[in-house]
Amino acid sequence: MTQVLKTLANRVSRPDSLLSLSAEDTFVLATIKKGVQGNRFCEQDLLAEFDQLDWAKVLRVAFENRVASLLSYTLAPVFSSGRIPQKQLVILKKFFLETTQRNLRIKQSLKEVLLAFEKFNIDVIVFKGATLAFSIWPNMATRQMQDIDLVVDKIRSIEAANLLTEMGYLFTGDRDYDWYLNHTNEFPDFVNPVSGISVELHHSFFTPHKCFNIDEDLFWERSSISKIDGISVKVLNPNQLLMFLCLHVSIGHFLQDNIRSLLDIALVTRGFNGAFDPELWGKMLLEPRLGPLLALPISISSKEFGADFRGFVKDPESALSLHYSGMSLKILEKAKAHFLLKIRAKNTYEKVLRRISMEIVYRPELGLFRNVICSFFPQPNYTLVGVNSSFSKKFVSFWIRLFRLVKMKQHHAPNEESGD
Repeated sequence: MTQVLKTLANRVSRPDSLLSLSAEDTFVLATIKKGVQGNRFCEQDLLAEFDQLDWAKVLRVAFENRVASLLSYTLAPVFSSGRIPQKQLVILKKFFLETTQRNLRIKQSLKEVLLAFEKFNIDVIVFKGATLAFSIWPNMATRQMQDIDLVVDKIRSIEAANLLTEMGYLFTGDRDYDWYLNHTNEFPDFVNPVSGISVELHHSFFTPHKCFNIDEDLFWERSSISKIDGISVKVLNPNQLLMFLCLHVSIGHFLQDNIRSLLDIALVTRGFNGAFDPELWGKMLLEPRLGPLLALPISISSKEFGADFRGFVKDPESALSLHYSGMSLKILEKAKAHFLLKIRAKNTYEKVLRRISMEIVYRPELGLFRNVICSFFPQPNYTLVGVNSSFSKKFVSFWIRLFRLVKMKQHHAPNEESGD
């Protein structure tokens, strides 16, 4: 294990080892950053490197990370330049149109569901994509969405589920509603067979965690009213919305497939600038369990997408240093590409690095040595409940006891030179 640590330390210290981004990865990141900042390509942006890109790979990266529509929107002013191959150009144009049509269907479906819930006085909060796409993204079609996310009070969640089925939505779960109420924070999708739009009905914002409790009543009490297509809807208060998005990156996506959520964070910080509570965020970032899960998305979204935390987070790019230092901090910095994009590990050390970095984020209290040990025995998933399973605890305890036993035997071993 010591040799693994030494080798990893050597690799991490190299400036260009591990997880280097390709030219196409870098181009996609730079382009979507430009797009969410409200800028688009112009003729002056078409440098010589533009022609050297593998456009099939550019589109693969964009589609895999669900930002192809934003890429198309940002590049649209130079579509007529002849610098983008015709095949990829057609795909980008067609996909943006399809996303526009789908998001309009989502808006219409959302309107119908909200009106039905209002008729039966079912309180609901609209969150995630449906509220963000129609409010703070540069264009409604730039944020790709798959479904509508709604949260209802747990007491009335079965009533809400039955109402969706009465509206013609098909329930995709294979268990009864009570089972999902007791074991998860949401029901499986309700799918409209005509429009293809699905509704994710949540009865809690988060899956219950053993590590810390979040008072979800505050999410309801501090919710605000917004307008979607002329209908008044409840949405999350900016502080709760930003906290949810950060935890959605760390927990909801298990530090993978995050680019859309990181863009959401960047846009929320700019769209609600001045609405955040510095005292609240200072307190949350210092909490030993919650802090690391907030610090990583804050650091990445600030560095990579220009998220604006001024006024309520002190030095956001260094937020990780509140909980990490030394080699642990270097590993997280080196592994950030995996938290940004869907990147295939090129060798064993990249795979090890990814596992260790996830252990570091979820269990900073263990220390790097034990993080490395646990990384070789990953859990089925990295929810906070999963990473604190009895197996992991027993495994770590076993190595600690063994280490102490070896040290004890060395300490009490007879000294041959003294003749004891």
